[in-house]
This record gives sequence, structure tokens and C-alpha cells, in this order.
Amino acid sequence: MNKTGYKKGHIPWNKGKSPNKETLSKMSQAGMGRCGYWTGKKFSEEYRKKLSIAHKGLNKGLNNYLWKGKDVSYSGLHHWIKREVGKATECENIFCNYPRLSAKGVLMIKPKRYEWANISGNYERDILDYVQLCSSCHAKYDRNKKSIKFFDEDDNAGEKTAEDRQAENAEQQLYDSVN
Repeated sequence: MNKTGYKKGHIPWNKGKSPNKETLSKMSQAGMGRCGYWTGKKFSEEYRKKLSIAHKGLNKGLNNYLWKGKDVSYSGLHHWIKREVGKATECENIFCNYPRLSAKGVLMIKPKRYEWANISGNYERDILDYVQLCSSCHAKYDRNKKSIKFFDEDDNAGEKTAEDRQAENAEQQLYDSVN
């Protein structure tokens, strides 16, 4: 015997039967006028603000049931970096060849889009392991990692490190906050 108490192969009493029109109209009348408990009810504006504050950040990062940690996919990491830092807005390659002429001979002042590019190739959740590049520099960088260098404009002797870029960003934020 299974959980319902019926043996396998049991035929229900109403199999193949359909209710007549009178029964259907009674069933319809019985359900009319009923609605869900919350229909027409609303939370107050104050209570909605309290709920919003209480739930902020609860389902983010490690607390999210879909969090994959180190098993995150390539596209998942790019979505993560875009969500954490924002959309890429410039090309950090100082040798970027814009403005330039396109294949059709049209002057291109700036690229159509910018992308986040992974520096080390390890694809981990490290914001300092990503740089902003235009799509053409990103393609060149992926083909040959050594072709693009991120030099300091004052000192062309060494490559910019993640710490250098972080310090520059901190200085820029400090400058922006003062002005």
C-alpha cells in the first residue's frame, strides 16, 4: 500500500465522468466573491522602508544560495566585476590607437565599447586582476599577453602593478572628494 491508502491500479470513482451543467454552475457560484487574503491590502510606506532596509544585502555574495565561489564561470566573473566596479569606461592601454581611421576610412574618435580584461589569466574574484580595455586592445591582449603594457606615464621603465593602479585610484578618489 502506498501513502494515499490505495492499491496500485485502483480506479478512481470519478474517472471518465464530467460534471453536468447544473453542477458546474453551482461550483462557479460557490467561488464567486471570494478573493485572496492580501487582495486590496497594502503595507504602509513606513513599513515598506523598514522591510527594504532589513532585507538589503541578505541575499548577496556568500549568503546567496546560488553562490559558486571558485567554481564560477567565465561569464559569471565578468558579470561580478561589472556589478562590483561598474561598467568599463576607458582603455588603460596608453598605446591605444584612438583616434584612428576605420577600415572604411571613417575617423573614429573613440571605441564603441570598453571591456574588463583579466590580467593574470587565473580568473579569480580579485578586482585588481582586471583592467579596462577597448575591444581592439582586449583582442590584442588575449592573443599576445606581452603586447600590451600598462606603463606609468612619468616613468616608462616599468610595468604598472595592481598596487600602482590601486594607489592611483585612491589618489583620484581623494582628489575628487576634496574638489
